[in-house]
Amino acid sequence: SDPKESFIWDGWEDSFDAIKEKLIPTPFLRQLVLRRCRDDIEVFAGKMKGYPSLKRVIPAHFGIAEGVTNEDVANAYMSILETKTGSAQSNQISQGSPNKEEEDMQFLVDVDDKFAKFGIVPEDVHNNR
Repeated sequence: SDPKESFIWDGWEDSFDAIKEKLIPTPFLRQLVLRRCRDDIEVFAGKMKGYPSLKRVIPAHFGIAEGVTNEDVANAYMSILETKTGSAQSNQISQGSPNKEEEDMQFLVDVDDKFAKFGIVPEDVHNNR
């Protein structure tokens, strides 16, 4: 069998449509790395606000974002600090009616929780959310 068939993501078009117009840090990095760097995010966002005006932002997987300001970039990263993550996000999703982005993030939340469970990420790092 084709190994690529194991990774079919039904409904990816809906997922893409849900975030395509948003300026967000990459979900993978947001969940597994950046949320653990709260102080660094605040410093980065502060520096972004102080830079001269941006001419354009070129996202990794989407089209060029026109009319984006330094403030927009700073706010996109600061939103990481306001987002529930890990088990807290998992509980929120199971108790409510999640939007498409929350549903898609559940996979990364589960991976993150497993990293902590198996000691891949130390508890103090995992709980720094």
